[in-house]
Amino acid sequence: THNGAAFDTSMTLTDAVGTRYKIEQIRFYMGGFSFTDDNGDSVAAFPEKYHLVTLTEGGTIRSIGELNGHLHELHCGLGVDSLLNHTDPLLVDAPLGINGIYWTWAQGYLFLTVDGLYDSNSDGTVGAGDLPMSYHCGMDTLYTPVTFHIHTDADQGGNVVVPLSLDIDTLMAGMNIQAHPVLHEVAPITQDLMLKLAAGLSHVE
Repeated sequence: THNGAAFDTSMTLTDAVGTRYKIEQIRFYMGGFSFTDDNGDSVAAFPEKYHLVTLTEGGTIRSIGELNGHLHELHCGLGVDSLLNHTDPLLVDAPLGINGIYWTWAQGYLFLTVDGLYDSNSDGTVGAGDLPMSYHCGMDTLYTPVTFHIHTDADQGGNVVVPLSLDIDTLMAGMNIQAHPVLHEVAPITQDLMLKLAAGLSHVE
C-alpha cells in the first residue's frame, strides 16, 4: 500500500529530501514459519518452508502447511536463516533453488531487493534517461525475525488465509536516494531497510 491505498508501479513517490522515484520491483524472502497459541505454546512449525514474495505477485496465496488449533501468533524470518543461506541453489527446490535470488559472489541469498528509477536529472519526472536505484540486502547479520498477531482458528477444516500488507511508505521512510542510489552490501541503509520491511508488514484484520 501507499498512503493507505493499493500500490502499483506507475506511482511516483518522493523520498525524504524531495527526490522523485518509482519502484519497479520489490522481492523478499519469508520463511521458517511457526505458530503459537494464546499461551505461547507451539501449534506447528515449518522451519524449512520459504516463500519469495514479489511486488508483481503480491496477491498470490502461498501455502505454509497443514495444522490444527488456535493460531494466536505467526512467527517467521525475513531473509534466509544461516542454516539455509549458504546452501547450493542447485541442490534445493524453489523458491530457494536456481529461480531464486542469490549472490553467487557471496554464496548467500538476497533477503530483500528494491529496484526502480529516480529523478537523477532533476527535471521533476521519472522515466527514460533517469538512473536506476537499487538496494539489495543480504548476509546472515541482516536476517530479521518478525511476529504477526493473527488470532484465528485453524481447527474448522478447509483453508485459513492470513493476509499480510506491506506499507511502502514505512519501507522507504527516511531514504535519500540521490545520495546513495545503489547499495548491494551490508551497510547502515540496507540494515535499516530490513528493519523497515519488518515494521511495514502487518496482518490485515
